[in-house]
Amino acid sequence: MNKIQGLEEWDLTNVAADAQVAKVSVFVSHPELSSQLLALAPPQRRQLIAQKMRESTDLVLEANKLANWKLLKTGGRTSRCYGISGEVRVADISELAQLRVVESVRIDATNGKKKRLRSSKRKPSFFCVKMTVAIQIEGHAKGRQSYEERYVLFKGHSEDEVIKKAKIEALAYEKPYLNSDGLLVRWKVESIDSAYEVVTEPNTKGLEGAEVFSVLKTRKLNPARVWTENEKLNEV
Repeated sequence: MNKIQGLEEWDLTNVAADAQVAKVSVFVSHPELSSQLLALAPPQRRQLIAQKMRESTDLVLEANKLANWKLLKTGGRTSRCYGISGEVRVADISELAQLRVVESVRIDATNGKKKRLRSSKRKPSFFCVKMTVAIQIEGHAKGRQSYEERYVLFKGHSEDEVIKKAKIEALAYEKPYLNSDGLLVRWKVESIDSAYEVVTEPNTKGLEGAEVFSVLKTRKLNPARVWTENEKLNEV
């Protein structure tokens, strides 16, 4: 995966190579789920995640590539660092992106010119796929459960083709993560309900897999809808 996002949108041909500068946002990777994290209670998980992400931002700063930088932080009582914004020589962006703790580098601006987007003559077909997603939280086995009606775009030649793509995308969507309270959360795709063609026009690059509509609802939990301990241990 290319970690550098947006550099291709800028024309730097009229700027000398040693003078090319970009304003960037460097995002550090969220700690992966591990036995160390899972062994902790949610509040301690949250503290360890914040500690590891701050250590990651320190490693980025130790590369000594960013000028006029500031830390990017989440808001609220449990604020934590998730990246750094600053200025960097364009020639040094690749080195930043190659750091193991960096998830991505977004180009926010440069001292070049913004390129004009070219219109594509090709008109691919896009289908909207509707799916139902249960929001499962560890330890929640009764009461109300939130669920999502999700609508996602996929490109293809038929409903069958895009439904197959949606099933593959669902596997990544279901990957568990830790929320801000340190609890494991899984967005479980329960069903892929329908698909219909919605887009056949140019400039659709990057739309595949894009969520175009979503509704969150709640319902009563029953045993069939609970994320069990056995499932959690097998999937994390």
